[in-house]
Amino acid sequence: MAEFLVAARDLDSGYRRGDPITVQVDGHVWGNAETLPDFYIVKVPSVTVTLGRQLVAVLYEDAQPGDREFEFDVEDRIIRRHRVQARMVIDDLPNPKQRDLTESGITTLSYGQAKQAYKALLYNRATDTVEVGGEVLP
Repeated sequence: MAEFLVAARDLDSGYRRGDPITVQVDGHVWGNAETLPDFYIVKVPSVTVTLGRQLVAVLYEDAQPGDREFEFDVEDRIIRRHRVQARMVIDDLPNPKQRDLTESGITTLSYGQAKQAYKALLYNRATDTVEVGGEVLP
């Protein structure tokens, strides 16, 4: 059983709306800052934490100061780059689930709803853009 902390809007840290930030076990006590307007909590009881964490990754690599998706220390050395494997396409959720998120910031999805909403992120080298692709859940 997994609960996802999901970006509710584009964040200064580089996360985009729908990006999963972290995954915790069902019943996790979320902090006061882990709520609207910045975050949604999406509960998916039929997805294991292990599978959920495969959608979230941290990638360490070189970058330049000022890159929005990277974090730097005081000497402009890269600390880490956030990279996610999938993005929840909020607009693909059923209307009642979208309403739950906009009103309370929390919703529960069935496996089928999660499978439909989470899409793979694909990097298009030719255009240097990230595109939303196909399903990521088995």
